Amino acid sequence: MPISHSEEIVTGYQITDFGGRRFAFITDVENGDKLSNNALQLIDSANVVYWDTQYTPEEYAGTLGNSKIGWGHDTYISAIHHALIAGVETLLLGHHDPKRSDDDLERQILEPARRYAKTLQGGENLKIDLAYEGQVIEF
Repeated sequence: MPISHSEEIVTGYQITDFGGRRFAFITDVENGDKLSNNALQLIDSANVVYWDTQYTPEEYAGTLGNSKIGWGHDTYISAIHHALIAGVETLLLGHHDPKRSDDDLERQILEPARRYAKTLQGGENLKIDLAYEGQVIEF
């Protein structure tokens, strides 16, 4: 399905197995503070969703320097809002900035994302983790 990548369009994918379990893959996406109907449709009731969350909200908005608006990548804020509306079970945060160490990813992306989700209705039930190479997910 077509997904917004700033000024361009990229493709998001959903894979459904014979048991009806769904995995959705959304990378190189930028929605900012807007909801995407295509993304919501693509991840609707998915068991697991991978979402591009390269930037912190501060990096995206430019409060710490240069804004990343228009660079084609999202924040965990957008990913969480989409996941909660779509009824996603597990959200994998990915497309990591290569300058971040594993500790940085946990401290700057994963922990704030989990805290933020808990402030939203239904957010305490959303499982959030970092995606990583070689990861195996059983659901």
